[in-house]
Amino acid sequence: MITKIENNQILINTINKDFPNFKFAGVFGSSQTAADYEEISIWGELARSLTKHNIGVINGGYQGTMKYISDLIKVNNGISIGITCSKIDDEISYECYSKIFEVNNILNRLEALIMIPDFYIVLPGGIGTLVEIISVLWFMDRNFISNKKIMLLGNCWSNVIPLITSNDLMFRSLDNIENLFIKVEYPSEIDDKINLVLRNINKKIV
Repeated sequence: MITKIENNQILINTINKDFPNFKFAGVFGSSQTAADYEEISIWGELARSLTKHNIGVINGGYQGTMKYISDLIKVNNGISIGITCSKIDDEISYECYSKIFEVNNILNRLEALIMIPDFYIVLPGGIGTLVEIISVLWFMDRNFISNKKIMLLGNCWSNVIPLITSNDLMFRSLDNIENLFIKVEYPSEIDDKINLVLRNINKKIV
């Protein structure tokens, strides 16, 4: 079942009301990528760690990496929220998600996927995922959101991140951009990295 949302403030209020004790990770990744055994192994550990720490997942609500991670969160009895758009007719796997919200504008969807999470996790993806990463950094640079950690799972983005963090992009206020990124290569690293992110979030709250 999809809940149609008129604007993002209503969406934020609804999520806060329905899940008051949760922090959320925004998960970016391709709607077309098929996971291999190594990726599923690290994603499985990610799902276990997120659920253990009462962290829900927010993603784009469609197929590919979004479905895979939401499936794994469900297996671990966690919370997964999909944010879809009425302008996108991609297939939705309703059974994977705790809740699915539909917005009526693609830019509202992007804004929600950026504004709501406490931090971000990036899986393999294409140009859409790159747009999300760049948009997150732009929101931070213009102080629309506070600085948030960005976890990179696997090696998909190893050649892209050095370009993004270079001075050539002329960020206005972001310093030491590379410190926002947390690289994760092995399942055994996941729990320590999640704890690092949580310490960073809690430090900001205090």
